[in-house]
Amino acid sequence: MTNNCLSAAGVRRKQSGFTLIEVMVVVLIIGIIISFASLSVGQSASQEQEEEARRLTALLRLGGEEAIFNSRELVLEVFKGGYRFMEIDPKGQRQPVGKEETTYRARELPEQFHLRLEIDGTEVALTGAPQEGQQPPAVFMLSSGEMTPFVLDVVDEQKVGYRLQGEYSGMVNYVGKVEL
Repeated sequence: MTNNCLSAAGVRRKQSGFTLIEVMVVVLIIGIIISFASLSVGQSASQEQEEEARRLTALLRLGGEEAIFNSRELVLEVFKGGYRFMEIDPKGQRQPVGKEETTYRARELPEQFHLRLEIDGTEVALTGAPQEGQQPPAVFMLSSGEMTPFVLDVVDEQKVGYRLQGEYSGMVNYVGKVEL
């Protein structure tokens, strides 16, 4: 009889439940699946808008440094639905930045966003994409390190924007979300 009691106790011990390691592995697998699912859903419009403002901030900082280090005069032309970089040639004319420089290519915003620009504290009226021969409002990045003081907002349909700000000294700051 003692043998039967011992074997019954041994069976109960084996069927007591999951080990901690088994539970942790299952939780880890569920977490990985949820992460992939959330990444595949995509970005919200607000995240996309903020990303565009941060990209533009980084491009302006890079452009300012490029102007100084390579003795180039760069220009950011701003229009309602996008922007493009130009450079000033020896004759003082704006020319597209070289085709090999994809960093400074023209960019259009998704249609639910538009740009709002203030230069020296005055809001500038922006129109659609520039036509041949037109010179839209611009921010100049000079080889001396100076920059046109500006405030630039990436605005959505609800008048919520993400702001970046440039100073005369060439400093460009990402300000963050603003209500307009």
